[in-house]
Amino acid sequence: MNNIEKAALDKAISFLKAGRFTYAILDSDGTKHGDLEIVNKTGRKRGALKYPMGTLRNHFYPYIHDLKKDEGAEIPCGDFAPEYLRKTISAWACNHWGNKSHNIVISEPSNSLILFRTN
Repeated sequence: MNNIEKAALDKAISFLKAGRFTYAILDSDGTKHGDLEIVNKTGRKRGALKYPMGTLRNHFYPYIHDLKKDEGAEIPCGDFAPEYLRKTISAWACNHWGNKSHNIVISEPSNSLILFRTN
């Protein structure tokens, strides 16, 4: 730990003690200061992808990228699981057009999705 970090740490600890706070600080050397226990949380790990990255987007994007309000499109499912493709398209639509901007249904007889943009 360099002198600037040491001075800042001493100042921070002084303020915390003056306020009678409990604290835990890990400095740049990995040394723990304070009485609180530090618990390492690992985030939720993502599972293996069902399809390679970008495959789904490359499949549906040509059908929907230029849809205007009150227009619809039919997207063939091909070899993709219809529900999986529906969720992916819906997430894309919410990101690009906003929440509640579309309706999408699975058409089982034609193995396709029907998307209607509402705003």
